Amino acid sequence: MVRYHDAIPLLWPHTISHAVDHARGHFRMLRANVADGAWFVCTSEPVREDLLRIFPSVERRTVIIPTMSSAVFRPDIRPPDEIRSIVGRGRAAAAGKLRDIAPDAGPGGADASGGAGDQRRDLLDEPFIMAVSTLEPRKNYGLLLRAAATARRGGARFRLAVVANPGWRSEDEVRLLKRLIAEDVVHHLVDVSSLDLRALYTAAHAVVCPSRAEGFDLATVEAMACGAPVLASDIPVHRWVCGDAAKYFDPYDEDALSLLLARVAGLPRDQGLLGDLRDRALRRARLYSRAALEPRWDEVLHDVVAS
Repeated sequence: MVRYHDAIPLLWPHTISHAVDHARGHFRMLRANVADGAWFVCTSEPVREDLLRIFPSVERRTVIIPTMSSAVFRPDIRPPDEIRSIVGRGRAAAAGKLRDIAPDAGPGGADASGGAGDQRRDLLDEPFIMAVSTLEPRKNYGLLLRAAATARRGGARFRLAVVANPGWRSEDEVRLLKRLIAEDVVHHLVDVSSLDLRALYTAAHAVVCPSRAEGFDLATVEAMACGAPVLASDIPVHRWVCGDAAKYFDPYDEDALSLLLARVAGLPRDQGLLGDLRDRALRRARLYSRAALEPRWDEVLHDVVAS
């Protein structure tokens, strides 16, 4: 059995590092698995569809079991001072990770890379919208950062909290991130524990997931499980995972995302659109719990052994 997460190295090679080597290695392993008669347990229906585009012969040996969300993620309301403490620790850790990446980031001095002076700014002065993932091309942080900056310059009152380690080919995103930290648009955090992350999800005005390609995107499920309104890029995986529990946007339309961020920032958190998204999110997240998925694993393992 192969737990198959995505075909991104084959279908979106431009979004990963060492694209040719990754694509070649992925295809060779996949071809060997197919020839050996392996079963493929895909994380989502779009992943299964991608696999069958490449090897249609394995249709009868493919099943879908979503990624299981940790029970750690659930609503966790903390006092503002605790949220500030989490943010302070995460930002202090982030400063060191950015210091040596994209050193020609431009004006702003030490604060532009998250230096000590930057810590005086308070994330909770305004509603904050959060994004969680690695900084890499397919996660689409460039579009998100530019859209947030445009919305802020247009008068929208919010800050963007980015919980993300720098990944491959992230120099452009890091350069932009440093500049927007200096402009007090973005707060960058790293090394946030799961317990602290759930508190941030719970406190966030909304969580935005802007990826251009995903096999599942666990951040959407974690956010939903904590009762956070989710804004998700309109890609097949997000539609499959989130259903009607997210507000969708075009991942290639910077202006549309900017307008959406500005609109959401001005809405009340616990009623209307955001309140409705929160309620739907909590219900949707149950689909990815251990209680929901463990019986499915038992069923699939039994069927594969029986075959």
